Amino acid sequence: GYALTRKFRVFGTVGQDWNDYLSTSGTDGSSWSAGLGWSPTRRTSVEASFGERYFGNTYSLSASHRTRISQWTASYSENVSDITQQFLEQTSRIFWVCNTGIAVRETQDVTNPDATSCVGPVSSGELAQLVINSIPGVTVADLVAANLLDVSIANGIYVIKSFTAGVSWDIGRLGFGLSARDTRRLYQALDGAQDHVQGLTGSVNYRVSPRTSAYSSLSLTHKNIDALLSGGTAREDDLLSLSLGLNHRFAEKLNGALTFRHTQRDSNDANSDYAENSLTASVNKRF
Repeated sequence: GYALTRKFRVFGTVGQDWNDYLSTSGTDGSSWSAGLGWSPTRRTSVEASFGERYFGNTYSLSASHRTRISQWTASYSENVSDITQQFLEQTSRIFWVCNTGIAVRETQDVTNPDATSCVGPVSSGELAQLVINSIPGVTVADLVAANLLDVSIANGIYVIKSFTAGVSWDIGRLGFGLSARDTRRLYQALDGAQDHVQGLTGSVNYRVSPRTSAYSSLSLTHKNIDALLSGGTAREDDLLSLSLGLNHRFAEKLNGALTFRHTQRDSNDANSDYAENSLTASVNKRF
């Protein structure tokens, strides 16, 4: 990049894409982008760029503004990725493989949900490897049902267009947050078939005392999946997730937490509806 003035700068990139995807051809080509950055104050910055890659024109935007008690952010980006990225984004989740009932189950901690029929814990990457190696007991449909994967691995590469925005406030003992996202993935092997995810999350935190804090969050997500991606019938899911909890520091290296979670999914696929309530207590000792 190059600074034109103290408030303006320009930047750009030039490159080449070389990809070797089994499911999609024509994914090589030159790429370039050019953009402008503006920082009118030390608390505000905006960057925008335009470019081109093998799949067409690309755009990006990033903006942030900070006040004494708040932080505001917004961003838009377009990129290309493949299905493995979905697994990388889920590395913190805990799963179990069960031979009765639901084949792939998720828990909030490492407590086995059914010691007589479930083995684990396993990571999202380990689950993917089971499917890739065709190990009996876990299928792509099981990963979709666990909300880990939206479409078949065979669909391969996609162009992802993502917008996010958020704001947070810190007012004394209270902290508030609100964020929104809108993501579209266009699958190149399926003539641009896409899935569309829209989400809104709100959170409130309160410092009860120097040792104790309470927190809550509510998340609403709406998913649309084209028929080509979901096996013949377009799918719509509405997900709701509510969390309430307390954190307490008993001693310098001893912490505890109590968390209640409610998760609910409503879908036009009747077999995909579910509701779950969980209450988790944990103690963490550092040595």
